[in-house]
Amino acid sequence: MTCIEAEPHVSAVCDGEPIPAEAAEHISTCAACRATLAEYAQIGMELRVTAAMESETLPRLELPQRRRAFDFLWHRVRVPRFALAALIAAVVAAGASVPFVRAQQRPLWFQFGYTLDPDGPISHYFVAKPGFDRTVGSMMLVSGALRSTALRIRVESASNDDVVLRFRAVPGDVEPTADGGTMRAPHELPLNDAPAVHYKPGQQLAIPIEGGGAVYLKGDVYEQQPKIAFGVPLEPPSDQLVVRGAALISEGQVLTEFSGGGATAEPGMAVFLAAGNHGKFLFALAPFPGSVQGQIEWGQMTFTVAGRPFHLVAAAPLASGEQPRPVWVRYDPKPVEGASIGKVRLGE
Repeated sequence: MTCIEAEPHVSAVCDGEPIPAEAAEHISTCAACRATLAEYAQIGMELRVTAAMESETLPRLELPQRRRAFDFLWHRVRVPRFALAALIAAVVAAGASVPFVRAQQRPLWFQFGYTLDPDGPISHYFVAKPGFDRTVGSMMLVSGALRSTALRIRVESASNDDVVLRFRAVPGDVEPTADGGTMRAPHELPLNDAPAVHYKPGQQLAIPIEGGGAVYLKGDVYEQQPKIAFGVPLEPPSDQLVVRGAALISEGQVLTEFSGGGATAEPGMAVFLAAGNHGKFLFALAPFPGSVQGQIEWGQMTFTVAGRPFHLVAAAPLASGEQPRPVWVRYDPKPVEGASIGKVRLGE
């Protein structure tokens, strides 16, 4: 070992740290390294002596006497004690009230939809917070007649048991066509002097259309923003079967798929899925004549008909509640024209 290699170990000896045996042997036999070791020892001694001398001239360190947290209440202050106590109480009360105020100010979400058919399903869903203001149009067949409306709705406020709305509905601007009609996009409707209406979440509200008829609105309030896909909520109501963006598969073959379409079935209704040469399927959440039981697990449905397994995969949950849950399916293998999805009333 050379002096250069042993140099780091010289200071380690001064610090009382262990060093390798090879380094110790070199330092003990090398005059240069021993001289360096003696210089380090001398420097250390002089530093200790200097520190001892300076410590005698330093002022005595006096630590402040520890006081109890509220001792200041019993010493002379520039304000009356009752005023100071009142101030402390106000600060404590204000601090305790902050979480309560924040909880009260948390915004709620109002998810609502509407229909022109009083006995039909709610559709055209929206998710809104106070300040929501929109004019929308709708056209549908109701009891064989084509109806349309332009609806403006404003959400003034929302709480768990009360939503304040302002709205106005007028007949839609429909251009007749060979197969019915086409509705022009509505312009923003003036609300004029529309009064504020208090709506109780979960109930159906009839909004009169100027000139006759009504729009039927229904909604609920949520603490977190609900999600919507294909115009309907991602979390279906417990009594509804919702099929959106579905693909039907059997034995590794895709029979049909609807990437952008969907249908919703309420109690007494069924979703139908027409698969061209592969026939037609009916799905419902309750047993009906000719149906067999299958199983839903969130966005998937499995069932077997005449020994043939089927697998339906959807873009969103098919039903809410405990999963898996039963579903009933009826299959008609007779070929149909084209592929389509929709709903029908059971028994028709």
